[in-house]
Amino acid sequence: MTSRYSDDLVNQVRESNDILSVVSESVQLKKVGGRYVGLCPFHAERTPSFTVSPDKQLFYCFGCHAGGNVFTFIMKLEGLTFREAVRRLGERAGIDVSENPETQAEREARERRERAYRLNELAMKYYAKVLLKSAAAGPAREYLAQRGVSPEAQELFSVGYA
Repeated sequence: MTSRYSDDLVNQVRESNDILSVVSESVQLKKVGGRYVGLCPFHAERTPSFTVSPDKQLFYCFGCHAGGNVFTFIMKLEGLTFREAVRRLGERAGIDVSENPETQAEREARERRERAYRLNELAMKYYAKVLLKSAAAGPAREYLAQRGVSPEAQELFSVGYA
């Protein structure tokens, strides 16, 4: 049985940790309009390019292009995995973050998704092979050649013929 945090727990931890409050613990921010700006903690800079949007609960740096939510911020700042970030922010908010075993319904949904991905992969490979080898796909190959789609591009983008 796989052990993981439930979606409800992750949402509860996210909602209990205001990004402005979390970021303010390590970055000095100044209010400018509806957002806050400061020096980015992820790269050296002299002009503030790091922004926090409390309304959207997101951060973004226009200098290094780092961005995301409160989990992304803590992960990047402290070098944590997602699980560690959930645990760290859960503890900060006083939330029990014990991992929950995967329920049977969650396991079945995950297995259905995995089967669908495998079936899609098989179908993609089949139709790509049909394009390459089938006599019926000759006009399609000619069309792709006329359009400048190289065999390498066809392979790269898994172009097929049905």
